Amino acid sequence: MREAREHGKRLSDVVEVTWQHLKAAQRPICYLRALLRNPVDFSHLLRQKTQTIVEVQAKVIEQAHGERTARECAGQRFVDASGETTYVVSDDGDALTVFKTSEGVGRQAANWKAGFAHALAGGFIRRTSEVSVAAMPTAAEAARAHLANLRARLRGGMDASSH
Repeated sequence: MREAREHGKRLSDVVEVTWQHLKAAQRPICYLRALLRNPVDFSHLLRQKTQTIVEVQAKVIEQAHGERTARECAGQRFVDASGETTYVVSDDGDALTVFKTSEGVGRQAANWKAGFAHALAGGFIRRTSEVSVAAMPTAAEAARAHLANLRARLRGGMDASSH
């Protein structure tokens, strides 16, 4: 402890940061003394290491919350505050389809679960109904049905005029 203090370091910080190497060293005391002589800020390294661990743990928690929210919201529709965007969670909770009213086609979201859970908890999106997604036609399906109807009418008109 005295040697660490003389070099402006805390022994606990040096040991914490270098423990794996100290443990494997054949002469750990000599290695520790060499580490104390080096101009390395072990307190800073320990803070960085701790911060990294905290960030990783927070990310794991956020991902788990996203997974849980996706499972709970499976088969449901959500809309943003403006009503311009509809979010459809698949029946198994593994996929999210995003519909913009101006586009009329759905787009598959990637890495969506954590952001979706955050938006839902923050009130940025809300459920539109409790009806299963399978029972509700999407805007793209409605557009396809309308186009098919128009094509059928055109073909029917062409058949009548050719006779």
